Amino acid sequence: MDSKEYIASGKIEEYILGLLSPEDKKELLEFAEKHPEIKQEIEANQAALNQYANAFSQIPPEDLKESIMAELDALAEEEANAPQKRTLTSSVNQEKLAQNTQIKTIPKFRIPLIVASVALLLSLVGNMLLYQNWQNTQRKLHTALLDNTQFAQKLQVNQTENQLLAQKLDLLKNPANQYVELKGSDAFPESKVLIYWDDNAETVFLQIENLPEPPEGKQYQLWAIYQDKAIDAGVFETGDKAKQLQKMKAIAGADMFVVTLEKKGGVPQPEGQAYVIGKVS
Repeated sequence: MDSKEYIASGKIEEYILGLLSPEDKKELLEFAEKHPEIKQEIEANQAALNQYANAFSQIPPEDLKESIMAELDALAEEEANAPQKRTLTSSVNQEKLAQNTQIKTIPKFRIPLIVASVALLLSLVGNMLLYQNWQNTQRKLHTALLDNTQFAQKLQVNQTENQLLAQKLDLLKNPANQYVELKGSDAFPESKVLIYWDDNAETVFLQIENLPEPPEGKQYQLWAIYQDKAIDAGVFETGDKAKQLQKMKAIAGADMFVVTLEKKGGVPQPEGQAYVIGKVS
């Protein structure tokens, strides 16, 4: 995998968001040491994430702290003005009151502890808000980076398709090129292959429109049939290269073209079943 493919894979974005496994993280850092463009991409994504987080960061409102401190001041003043002695009319009532009544007071020495606890609570609330904002930022950035990666991949596909169309147009505009449509045989009626042949330059280009994937150990081979003889025009690729123009072997003369399924690497003379056939006009 080269550096461009590595950048398009999305691993850098996952590393910035802390989603990479330890093995992938190690691999990424080693790759970045060897390729400056990978390191630059990591730094660019990190800078973008920091800028995004700073732009959307939130701080707890200031009046929250003031409100809590005001409540504490009121509580301390109430404690200072509370009656120091209580008079009871009878010892029996005093005993019952001592058993059944609980007077909750806050000793003055505990007030600094409460203030510290409230300050800690405020800090925790602030950190929680910042953490939630960070999580939201991570999700938004990850979505944006994935959308950017998918857009880049679609753009690359469109560029490849445009290049193919341009190549086909050049071949069709050349009056020396003959366009031969190879249609499916009776056993494979939906198969189709296109041939662009310049008999003067002896150049042959092939494009697959529809062919089933060959089984293991097999490969499609193109033949030019000329004066009842089969001339090998070469084997060709399927899969990802199916829609691309593939240059075949030079052919000087042909009455028709045929594609058969042969052993991988090709054979001197056709042995397998014919999939598509097309006559030269």
